[in-house]
Amino acid sequence: MLPFSPATPEALDDFMTRPCDGVLEALRRTEGDLAVFGAGGKMGFHLALMLQKAVEALGQSGSRRVTAVSRFGSAEARRRFEQRGIVTLSAD
Repeated sequence: MLPFSPATPEALDDFMTRPCDGVLEALRRTEGDLAVFGAGGKMGFHLALMLQKAVEALGQSGSRRVTAVSRFGSAEARRRFEQRGIVTLSAD
């Protein structure tokens, strides 16, 4: 049996995007905004969300942004990021 068995897709997303100590430490050592290029791909949303959660956990939300860069094929794809506080930039 797995130590964690998500009951919903949202619970799985929450588990997968929880920043580990290594991510938090890496962000403590760096400065500036963060960008995830190709964020509309398979793992882009989860990577951007993990970074956003890490920025929030470190209390840096007011001074640091996470930006998702992608073609964003639909408004809904873009909205998914923006609802979580992630800035979006449409680019090809």
